[in-house]
Amino acid sequence: MSYKALALLVTILTIGVGLGGQRLKLDNAKQPRYGFLIGPGCSSLDERHKDAGNWNIFPGYLVGGFVRKPLTSWLDAQAEIQFVSRRAYRIFDHPQPYVFDMKVDIDNKLLRLPVSLIIAQPLDHGIITAYMGAGLSLGTPLQVTMTKELRYQNQSVSTTQNIWDQYPIPMTGYQALLGIKISPTFSELRFGCDFNSFNAPGLGLNELKQWEIWWLFGLTHKD
Repeated sequence: MSYKALALLVTILTIGVGLGGQRLKLDNAKQPRYGFLIGPGCSSLDERHKDAGNWNIFPGYLVGGFVRKPLTSWLDAQAEIQFVSRRAYRIFDHPQPYVFDMKVDIDNKLLRLPVSLIIAQPLDHGIITAYMGAGLSLGTPLQVTMTKELRYQNQSVSTTQNIWDQYPIPMTGYQALLGIKISPTFSELRFGCDFNSFNAPGLGLNELKQWEIWWLFGLTHKD
């Protein structure tokens, strides 16, 4: 899936470089648009050298603002600032004597700055617009915790550990998006994945990589 998203990004970048110098016919279409977006999503982890992931998805949310600048009559550049909350968990069976299983929950909160190129196609006399795009992002972890819950026969014991130092700074990633806009509102589906990986101390798991899916809603001003 990552190769498909990267291929889409390269294609859009190539088109953007070739057409970036063109001027729009309408002056008002040259003006940047700005707005906000918010929505629920889910996230999980992939382990290196594993074909199928064994980490479970967990609900999260994304909140952000953006500025979109038209480059041509059908190609826009968009810069965002996001606050992202992502979680994933895994169940380990019989990790030690007398323990039935252990639940490990990794919770991370990020500040992220994505930049994307977006292809838009007006529909229904310009009232509705369908669009797709892809982009890259830089981010930094604000808070990262790992909670281990050991489940015994009659009780459970939980410990929480700060693993912020296991994350690279800056964090890099990519995203692909597909949406529809009925001015001034819009709704879109996004897929994203980190380029960087991190380690889970005490579990013997290295090079964990996080991916995410979002269903976002937003409002655009000065359209």
